[in-house]
This record gives sequence, C-alpha cells and structure tokens, in this order.
Amino acid sequence: MSTSHTRRRLLASSLLLALVTAGSLVVTGAPALARDTVQIPCPSWATVGWSAKPLSVASSSPSFLTSESLIVANNLDTPVTATFTSTTSRTFTVSATAGISIPNLFGFLNVNVSSTITSSTTTAIGVNAQATVPPHQRVIGDYGVDAYDVYFNAYWVIKLHTSPGGCWVWADTMGYEVLHATAPTNTQGWQLRIG
Repeated sequence: MSTSHTRRRLLASSLLLALVTAGSLVVTGAPALARDTVQIPCPSWATVGWSAKPLSVASSSPSFLTSESLIVANNLDTPVTATFTSTTSRTFTVSATAGISIPNLFGFLNVNVSSTITSSTTTAIGVNAQATVPPHQRVIGDYGVDAYDVYFNAYWVIKLHTSPGGCWVWADTMGYEVLHATAPTNTQGWQLRIG
C-alpha cells in the first residue's frame, strides 16, 4: 500500500471518528496554503470521497495518441508511392491517474500547458497522406492526435458529505504528490516513418 494511500485512509478515519463523537468537525488547511480554520456541524452518517487539486505543472512533453497504424511494404527493386487513408474513428479525452477525481483538470491543463488542449477529440475518417516507399523497405503510417504528457503537483482533498442538501466539508491533507495526465489537442493527422 502506498504512503499516500495510507495517509488518506488515516485522515479519513480520524475525520469520521470526529464526526461520530463530536457531531462537528474542525478542518485546517495545509500550512503552505494558509487557509482559515473552518468548523461545520456534520452528522455522523457522512460519507467520504477523495479528489486531488492541481497546483502547478512539474513537466510536460509533446506526445502522439495513435488511432490506427497502417504499413506499406515495398518488396520491389524500385520506389513506389503509397497512399494512407484513415479508416478508424476514436475519441480521446483528458485523463489522469486511474481512480482519482480531479475537478476541472481540463481547465488547469488548458491554461498551464497549452491552449490547444481539448477536453475531448475524435479522429476523422477519410484523411489521406502519401509517401514514397524505398525499395525493399516499408513505411508505417500512424494516424492520431497530438497530445501532451503532463506531470503536475497536486494536493489531496477529502470531502465529507451527507445526502444532497446536507453539509459539505473540505479538508486539505498534509503533503503533496506528483500525478500524471494525458491531454489530447485539437491537432490530428498522419505521422509517417520508415520501419
């Protein structure tokens, strides 16, 4: 079990114990965030949920999300011209580490990494590209969308709540973690290479 997972479980247990025994909860933010102490009454049947709040980008690099790959092999002694046509439609969305809720991740990435990032993009069908295939070689064509691999600093947030309309309590956990996200852009097309 990871350190961060253990930390989240301990915090959740402590907060729930406070709810059951005291009927109210004092929540203090992480010192680095300088948030005020908040006290909100909350019934003992409150449930717990986790999410992460992005703070800053640690690193980002361009990447490519492939919708389909096609290969043309030239077994002749002379060059040939190959035409690649996209035939598969696939949707790519902004995604992060599995099992983690990160509200407004798209907005954070769009502002802090690139304005070309979209929350969702679907590859087109019927887009053509041509390439010359040298003798006794092959050309590989990958159709897809430009994207970014992003590592970002985030802190964990615990959310305690009752049924709709009940109380909501947000508490920042101590410590931060680096999370990963994949973000598609609005640019799509072919990447051709000798393979």
